[in-house]
Formats: sequence, structure tokens, C-alpha cells
Amino acid sequence: MRGQKFRMKIKMLLIMATTIATLSPLHAFKLTDTKIYDYAKPMEFAESIDSTEANMSIFRNLEVIETLTKKRALSKTKTQAIEIDRMLASKYSNVGFAFFLLGQQKVSHFFYEKAHLLDPNDLGRIFDYAHGLINTGYYNDGLTLMSELIKKQPENEMIWVGIADAYFKAGQLPEAITRCDEAIKKFPKTESANYAFIQKIMQKTHLQKGFITPKFDELESLNLIIWPGQFIGLISGKISEETFIEILKSEDEATQRKRLCEVMYYLGELNLGVGNTETAKQYFKKTIEFKVDGFEETYSAKKRLKEIDEKR
Repeated sequence: MRGQKFRMKIKMLLIMATTIATLSPLHAFKLTDTKIYDYAKPMEFAESIDSTEANMSIFRNLEVIETLTKKRALSKTKTQAIEIDRMLASKYSNVGFAFFLLGQQKVSHFFYEKAHLLDPNDLGRIFDYAHGLINTGYYNDGLTLMSELIKKQPENEMIWVGIADAYFKAGQLPEAITRCDEAIKKFPKTESANYAFIQKIMQKTHLQKGFITPKFDELESLNLIIWPGQFIGLISGKISEETFIEILKSEDEATQRKRLCEVMYYLGELNLGVGNTETAKQYFKKTIEFKVDGFEETYSAKKRLKEIDEKR
């Protein structure tokens, strides 16, 4: 099924998405505190921020960083200094992630780098730093770190899926697809395998400029009961739209929002891959409307919209 025949206009989903997205909005909070602004120099903060949780995370963590930095200067032993450095690294990483969600990649990279330098042996910090490098365009450096991480933690599912996503962002689609297949083979019937499979479908759609319904044998390594397996079931014809809606309705409100945020982004990528740009834009806009904090899909949807507008 290709081109205009690509059937991704799920009316019931859009109706449900619109309903949930209109729930009472969060109050905006702006970084106008002079002390915090001065402390973060030479970074430039955005004049207005549309993500309350990300904003407050920056505010809270920078205050803790300031306190810990003072304690670090007064530490009397090397052990005490190392422990404070680890705590500082955690807070710098939190700020890096918050700025990533706000689309300020260069600022995000700065904080991730600080976290990595403070705690260079922590594999989580290395992953965050690699992620920051990739999202600021330093693909080769980021992928090199990711490859080193896989050698150190071959059983870490997140790293396997992360490196596939990294190749996708770097525009190396064939390699990204290969990495997805490796992750699915290594961790079958898991949530990670499901996410790797969705990545693979999106990557193949962009590579082939057309959507091909997943075959039965491709689904044998997956567990369609585990999220996002239900979405895979939907696009492969294993689950009807009505059943998919009922599955979503059975979740609590917060989970519904998260699920729909992901689904809207996936549908946007799939439509974009087959050339349905206007439909893709609508799905990316729906992704953003949910304002689900901590979700990379929200940032990625904003990035896609910007790319679409720049091509016009």
C-alpha cells in the first residue's frame, strides 16, 4: 500500500486526541529569575518556554547545582569530592534533558558534557552525552560512544534501540534498519523489540518512500500485548481501529495522553515517509498538543514541523 493509498487517517483517534488535548492547560512559567540566569552564563535562555515541567526542572536543578558547587569547594577529602561530583553530574544531566525537550540542543549538549566530565565512568552519563552529541549534529562522535557502550553493556536493551535511533537521525537509514533487526533478534518478545520494530517501519517507509504492511513472519519476534505492540497490531491489520481505541480507553488519563502522543508522532513519520506532508503536519501538531513532558516525540515533532516549513 503506497502513496495516496496509505491508510493512516484514523478519525476516532483524532477525535479522542482532540478531546484529551483540550484538558485544562498547565500554567506557563518563565525563567526570569536573575540569579539563575546569571549562574547559567554563557548559556542564553529562551524568552518564553512552552513546557512547564521542563522549565521547572531547569530551575530546581540549577539551584541544587549552585548549592552543590559551593559544597564541592569546601570538601575536605577526595572521597567526599567524588561523591559530590556524582551528584552534580546527575543534576547537570537533568538540566541537559530539560533543555533537550525545549529544543535547545546546543545548550542541552553543554550540560550533558559537563555531566560526563564530572562522572566519566558512569555508563548512563556516557549514553546521555552520546545522545546529546547526536542531537547536536556530531553524529560520528555520538555513534562512536554508542558503539563503545554496547561493548561494555551488551545486555542493555536501551543502548541497542538508542543506537538504531541514532543512525536514523544521522540519515543512515540502511544501517539504522540493520541495528533495529539486531535489537529485535537479541531481545525478542520485549518492549524494546516492539520499539525497535516501530523504528524499523518508520525507517523503511522513509527509505522506500512507501509503506508496506508488516508480514506475519516479521511479527513472530514481537509481543503485541506489550505496548507499543498494540500500535504494531493496528498498522499490520492484526488489531482493528475499534479494538485499539478500546485498549486506549482502558488506560488511565495520563497513560492515554502518553500513548496518543507516541501514536500521533508515529503516524506523522509514516505519512511523511510516503509523501503525505500535509497529513504528517497534522499528526505532528497533535503530538505537540498533548504537552507530555519527558517525551522525545514532542521535541521530534517540533523538529519535523520546522524542517517541513523550511523546505517550502
